[in-house]
Amino acid sequence: MLKKVLKKIYTLFFCDPYHRIKNRHNKPEKSQIHHVYDARELFFQEHDVTGSNRYDMIVRLLAIENYYGKNDFGWDLYRKQQNIRKGEDWQNAESRFRALIKSYEEKGYDENSEIQIGSDLRLWDGSHRMALAMYHKHYQISCQVMPASRPVYYGINWYLENDFSLAEIAKMQERYELLKNEIQVPFICTLWAPVAPYFDEIIERLKLVCDVESYKDYSFDAFSYAQMARKIYAVDDIEKWKIEKKIEYMQQNVMDDKWVIRVVKLNLNQPRFRRKDSTQNTLSMACEDIKRIIRNCYKDKLPNYFHDIICHIGDNFYQNEFIDKLVQYQSLNVADIIEAISSYNYVLTKTNVPYTPSDFPKNYPMGKDLDIICSKSDFNKICNKIISSLHKMQLPYTINEVGKSEYHKLVRVELEGHLIYQFDITAELQVPNDDFVPQMLKRRVCEQNYYKPTLEDELVIRLYEAVNNKHKRHHIEFLQNHLAEFDGKCEKFLNSEAIEVLKLLRGCANDESLRGGGVFAYKFNLAIIELKIDMLHNAIPLDEICVVGSSVLTMYGIRENHDVDFVMTSKYRERFASSGVVPFSEYVEMVSQNWARSKNRKTITDDELILNKKYHFVYQGIKFATLPLLLERKEWQSREKDIRDVKLIEEYMQSCKR
Repeated sequence: MLKKVLKKIYTLFFCDPYHRIKNRHNKPEKSQIHHVYDARELFFQEHDVTGSNRYDMIVRLLAIENYYGKNDFGWDLYRKQQNIRKGEDWQNAESRFRALIKSYEEKGYDENSEIQIGSDLRLWDGSHRMALAMYHKHYQISCQVMPASRPVYYGINWYLENDFSLAEIAKMQERYELLKNEIQVPFICTLWAPVAPYFDEIIERLKLVCDVESYKDYSFDAFSYAQMARKIYAVDDIEKWKIEKKIEYMQQNVMDDKWVIRVVKLNLNQPRFRRKDSTQNTLSMACEDIKRIIRNCYKDKLPNYFHDIICHIGDNFYQNEFIDKLVQYQSLNVADIIEAISSYNYVLTKTNVPYTPSDFPKNYPMGKDLDIICSKSDFNKICNKIISSLHKMQLPYTINEVGKSEYHKLVRVELEGHLIYQFDITAELQVPNDDFVPQMLKRRVCEQNYYKPTLEDELVIRLYEAVNNKHKRHHIEFLQNHLAEFDGKCEKFLNSEAIEVLKLLRGCANDESLRGGGVFAYKFNLAIIELKIDMLHNAIPLDEICVVGSSVLTMYGIRENHDVDFVMTSKYRERFASSGVVPFSEYVEMVSQNWARSKNRKTITDDELILNKKYHFVYQGIKFATLPLLLERKEWQSREKDIRDVKLIEEYMQSCKR
């Protein structure tokens, strides 16, 4: 017994010159991290300039394939390897491995069974489970990350020194190359529009540092370009405000309004992954090097550079697979789907919203939806036809159905939970008159190879959208632009709330100009209309609120501001049970209570501000805080933007004295 124990100790620590590691399977006392990693990335992490350092995984994979009858030599290689590594214990190792293969076959992957990897993502223990992950293509594998690096070596030299034949080694190398090609994921390099004039030059630079598999250009309108950028960054851990900032600077640097990206596929045999401290997810250091090279070459060529509006490369396999599928969005052919339902009784509504491409339906607005109104008799047929057409396209996306009611269904085309496009199909509208939809379908017109409502019917639909969906400003804008076409034929389908909103819109159209000459009037007036609709919804009289904040600057033409902040009298504010900020819609919110603060006087309460005429003036039936009150508030708050505004206000007041 003692002899066996001593032999085991010797085998473990001394028989193999590549594995003289103390406590090889002991868990260090320091804290460990538990995380799920991609087995393919761990495989490539073992690859260096000489090839793989872990051919023992390949031998185990060959043994699994032998188990399933795909070769007749895998177990022989495994026994030989384990005999050298384990000595007399190799038979037990084989029986345990066979049991593991059978368990995986019968029960599937056990996510509670972790492999051990070092802090450098190199494998410590778990090569049998790694091989099974490769065979079954279940690449997401649970890992215990040890707080140290400890490379283990089973490269070709180990097999040469342990008397494996050249024929045996050739079989291992052949399977290694096949596996490498099978699991390799191209890294997707996106070259952004600001460097479009340098696309070809950048490709040549990339070829000097890595293998460029292919590249392709994609053109967009401005909205779809921004949507594509947001989607590309959606699986990164970058904050949303930074994404919007990148898009803003791209818009400033784009040449001749050419919204184009070049998508380049790069093959990296040595991605050299590391863990990101913030998420523990993997990040390719090789990609970091490539991005740094490209950025440093071209950032000085852009007049208004911001990090990073030149290029983007996915951090890891998951991100790159996501982007690769994302850029295939044009495989969704909306025109073909519209053609497929052409024989049914339907209309497409709201197709002229600002984000719809001018060449719709050839191109479609990514991340948005297509609104289809149809007859009840054709509802199920249209839903089924759209779903079957989508499946025939063999998209790299999932197709999900969401039933909203008996005659309302959403068909969502998604990638990893991110919306690519949505078909919103309904035979019901929130219009109180049941005759509206049948009559609208009778009056439909055909334009650009699809059916749409007449302008009068579209106005009714948009008005109810403004009533029921106050977050979409473009419906109010559409109605304002077509108020003259809103006649008695439209009004007979309106309920009392819709009529009140229509009166409100007509009243605003004839109202007075801004004090500052109307420089910023158009968008600001839209926000004022939204505020009025919000108050109408909540049955709050306009006399009980007062607009505050930067909206006052817009009133005087000092600077542009598109949203509206306001305060409310205490008796109405009690409804909301909050003294803090209360959002009403995307551009309208009630600010924290008692806004009128100052360094030099007692705070003026919201009730005083609203009820005392010396603290406000009136525009379009709404009270606005006076400019001196705003100046005191901004001096009191003294944020960076407030300091800038104080200077603007003082300059404006000085100009008024001259």
